[in-house]
Amino acid sequence: MPTTRYKALLVDDEAGASQRLALLLSEHQIITVAGSVRSVGEARSFLEVQQPDLIFLDMEMPSQLGMELLPDLPEKTQVVFVTAYAEYAVQAFEAGALDYLVKPVDPERLERTLERFLARRDGRKRSSQPENEEEVLLHSYPENQESQIIRLKSVHWIEGMQNYTRAKVKGQETMVIFRRRLADWEALLTDESFHRIGRSHIINLSTLRRTKWISRDVSELFFEGIKEPLVVGRSASTQLKALLQNG
Repeated sequence: MPTTRYKALLVDDEAGASQRLALLLSEHQIITVAGSVRSVGEARSFLEVQQPDLIFLDMEMPSQLGMELLPDLPEKTQVVFVTAYAEYAVQAFEAGALDYLVKPVDPERLERTLERFLARRDGRKRSSQPENEEEVLLHSYPENQESQIIRLKSVHWIEGMQNYTRAKVKGQETMVIFRRRLADWEALLTDESFHRIGRSHIINLSTLRRTKWISRDVSELFFEGIKEPLVVGRSASTQLKALLQNG
């Protein structure tokens, strides 16, 4: 059975960087480099003719930032930022990037990026809807390395941060997830076991095993199979007490 090949566009004002990346990609049968351009404007012209599956996009170019291309991308196109500046990582993931590679690109790191690309493609094919009440595709911060599909009922708790959330899922290390706020989780977690407590937490009451009321301002919540407690503040503790009393 022939290997499915996906089209990639390289966008980088440094010709040498694009040539090296193209050489690395040539080692992977799933990718065909369909084009290599040196500016956001040239990329827009390319997109008028072809719709690549994947774009390797430089973050900083003399005329425009790579970010400025994002509104012009087809829905199916995934973006990997490739840059010499590691400090842009959070901004890239908040913008929905598949991954973030620092120059010079490491071949093994590129391989993991392509694995994430396939995982996301596979996740989209599993359902005619991008997400459903049974499972969700998570794209976590790069230290976690993998994108993965989890069952929603396996979520123990969600903690909302400023621009991202932290999630504890059965059998997993704590995950840091960009592009998904607490309100987004509320829309997904429709099972009656999930409850929002306070401003920053959603918990799965069915997996909560015990609580420890440290003070009027702090409580520790212990969940099934997890040694480390989730620490919550006064508002969340008050709402949880009411839930337990009424349950």
